[in-house]
Amino acid sequence: MSIPILQPDQSYTFRSYFELSFEPEDIPIEFGYSLQRSYLNLQKSTAELDRLINLKSRIEESLPYISLTSGQPDGSY
Repeated sequence: MSIPILQPDQSYTFRSYFELSFEPEDIPIEFGYSLQRSYLNLQKSTAELDRLINLKSRIEESLPYISLTSGQPDGSY
């Protein structure tokens, strides 16, 4: 049995969820949901964007090293 994350007698703000000391994957479970990480396919621009390929590469290289818990990179890159 897991330890409850939310206390029934306490109120929470949106910010409160980011201040909890639990993994991001565990918090949605309290509400009957799960966290799924995936790429988004958003609407594309027709404008020419300089250095877009370079930016995309840098983001994809950094994502595995970003901690959702602390908001700070773990320094691995």
